[in-house]
Amino acid sequence: MCFTALGGLVLANRATEVTYPVIPGAIQPTTTKMLLPEYVKYLFNFLVVVSGFIVFGSLVYAGFVYLTSSVNPSALSEARDRISSSLIGLAIILSSYLILTTVNPQLTILGVGLSAKWGIVLYDASSCSGNFKEITTNTPDLEDDFNDKTRSIEFKAPKGTLDLEVYPQTDYKPEDGFVRVKSEDATDISGKICIEFSASSSRSIKFVWNLPGVYLINNQGLEKFLPADTATLGDFDNKVEKIRFRNTENVKFGAVLHEHQDWQGKCQVFASQDSLSGRLGWITMVPENELQEITGLVEGKVSSVTTFSPVPTSQAIGGGVTFYEHNDFGGESFGPFKEERINVGEVSGFDDNMITSIKIEGNYIAVLFEHADAEGRCEVFTRNDSNLRDNPIGRCHCGPFGWGCGDCLSSFIIIPTR
Repeated sequence: MCFTALGGLVLANRATEVTYPVIPGAIQPTTTKMLLPEYVKYLFNFLVVVSGFIVFGSLVYAGFVYLTSSVNPSALSEARDRISSSLIGLAIILSSYLILTTVNPQLTILGVGLSAKWGIVLYDASSCSGNFKEITTNTPDLEDDFNDKTRSIEFKAPKGTLDLEVYPQTDYKPEDGFVRVKSEDATDISGKICIEFSASSSRSIKFVWNLPGVYLINNQGLEKFLPADTATLGDFDNKVEKIRFRNTENVKFGAVLHEHQDWQGKCQVFASQDSLSGRLGWITMVPENELQEITGLVEGKVSSVTTFSPVPTSQAIGGGVTFYEHNDFGGESFGPFKEERINVGEVSGFDDNMITSIKIEGNYIAVLFEHADAEGRCEVFTRNDSNLRDNPIGRCHCGPFGWGCGDCLSSFIIIPTR
């Protein structure tokens, strides 16, 4: 009861009030919700340290019992067993840490998305030979060891998925122009996807990914590829100015841009043009591979993103989205909805602030808004939720200590997805 009564603090849209211990090799959580890989990494290091203290305490206690029980054979035997068990536990802890950090450090890298090895290798000689420098992200300064020294480039990504913009000055200064290098023009040289580079000056490199998906462009013109939902944009937080979608013949893309980290605050929905029927007027439709400037609800204030792949209603799978008056899908129901944008008051008997659960049958994304016309706080759902009172969209008009909360739903968008 004590744990669940503090749910309001968990849902608060602010930095965590817990001061996390500094653990070597782990990033301290800074928000109420981090992506699972970061938390796993932090908790692993934290548990190793805590386990060490527990083993040490157990050894001290067993040693004390051993020294003070010389006339009690059973207590001596128990103390010896405790010491042995503690030493075995210590060996297990040290072994697991050594295996995961020394023998194979890659086992502790639990990232998602692009391969950590994808990128390029710069060489100071032709045919991808000589001294080299590996790069896996945008690099504003190649530094003295490789400024103006690149003579060939090896691509560590499939052909056609990565282009480069090589600038003659640091910090990608656009007024100085750049050289465009495409991986699809590279050739196989001794097993390397290699391309010769002849520009005399090269001091900064910007990656231009061509993978299908969602791309954000910040106020410096840099591009960020999003292969999946992203709870925090890091150095792109509150700096996103444009969005573009790179589709395939069969797969289109869309995105919900959220004002705050962890998919909180206001939001705005974007989708590839012609991916939907056109009846969803609250969605900004973006021509394929064209830049769309972000204006409106989240202009300049994007800190997290939900990605999806919309399909026309004719290709929708499943029964749709149904809203229920009470929790556990009880009481009066409204729906199912398959591809709609609706103000709640437009549906007979469906009033503001009366929904407590939502059921999603099939492949759909439901974007729920606090106010009419897709405004105010929003929350995205892709699966059933039997009690919205546990969610921000279900916690309006709360009384003291977070009791007596009501639903915030006044409008919603339903989109069929792959």
